Amino acid sequence: MSAADSRCRLFDRPTSSALQAGAAQVRGTALRAGMTTKQLVQARATAKASRVACNASDLVTAAARVRTGFAG
Repeated sequence: MSAADSRCRLFDRPTSSALQAGAAQVRGTALRAGMTTKQLVQARATAKASRVACNASDLVTAAARVRTGFAG
């Protein structure tokens, strides 16, 4: 979602920041644990997000779920 947000500007700044912070935590945990599989999954997700149209129904649905999840 972070890659799609960077490209499509799906979220407001607070939501985007929260999403980036969560991604950084996951990345740090994976690195400390030596879990290269997680890094590969993230790279695949980033590559996929870069190919999906900003108005694709799956992306629009996922973005709505993220907004709801971070709504205060």
